[in-house]
Amino acid sequence: MAVISRMSVAKSPRQSSYSTNPSLLLAEESFSELLLAKEQDDSGYPDNNSSVKKGSSLVAFVNILCLAIGVGSLQLAYTLRQSGWFGAVFVVLAACIAYLTSIITAKCMYLKPGGGRISGFHEIGYEAFGNIGYYTITVFNILNIMGTVGIYAILSSNNISGMLAQVGVHVRPRLLMLATTAFMCAPTLFTKTLSETLLVSIVGTATSIIVTLVVIVMACVYPIRNGGIRVGSATMDTGLANHYGAIPGGFAVSLSSVSFAYIGTTIVPHIEGSMRRPESFAKVFGAAIAVIASLYVAMSMTGYWAYGSRTLSPITLNFPKSKQQH
Repeated sequence: MAVISRMSVAKSPRQSSYSTNPSLLLAEESFSELLLAKEQDDSGYPDNNSSVKKGSSLVAFVNILCLAIGVGSLQLAYTLRQSGWFGAVFVVLAACIAYLTSIITAKCMYLKPGGGRISGFHEIGYEAFGNIGYYTITVFNILNIMGTVGIYAILSSNNISGMLAQVGVHVRPRLLMLATTAFMCAPTLFTKTLSETLLVSIVGTATSIIVTLVVIVMACVYPIRNGGIRVGSATMDTGLANHYGAIPGGFAVSLSSVSFAYIGTTIVPHIEGSMRRPESFAKVFGAAIAVIASLYVAMSMTGYWAYGSRTLSPITLNFPKSKQQH
């Protein structure tokens, strides 16, 4: 018994070294914390140690606005031309669909068998349908990204070319397309986390909101009345603009066009995974979708009120180019 007592009191060499050198104990505790954080990260739970590298809810909100707003917004008034005033309901309906699908997608990110967080849409396809789902989702995701960048490149290059031509500067649209594409892709090369994209997102969001306000103001200042648009003391003949409550034959095309305006919500996995508090994603995304839907409804209804059956896509084609053209 005395031997057992002495053995229980005696310290092992490892314990003795810790008592004489507290830094070793602190080092092992730090290493244990790192292992625990790694296990939490692999199991799908938030990693508190790396949270400083992630963005806040406000940063996520601005990023969602920047990426989701603006895509297809200039054609929204044209969708009301196809479906009548009832098309405004489709704008709200598409927003609700985008919100629900995004929340479901965010929940799917944590349903990986065995624990862990799914990295993106392609892995969701793999977990659901195997290799076929993986490659199918990957192809559609790549086409979506390339198509979105392509649309912006075409629109921006054509608009810039037209503006430069008015001041006597002629640049080939293809060169402008390459320049705008490089300019749009540059932030993805120099930013790695959600918080680093804040400045770019603020500029993008401000630009989209300014464009929305400009369209609304221009539509209110230069509407079609009595078959023409009054510009100063002159009138541009356009023909009568009719308005309809509902055009059932155009509902399908209108809904598909409106849904395209919310295509930016496909960045859900990346935004949710980059948030410091991913549990707040539903509230943040809901607030962002509400703002986007409000701007879309205002833009579409104002455009259709101003130009009715004469509405073009994009709506900027309805605006008078200059006061000299009359």
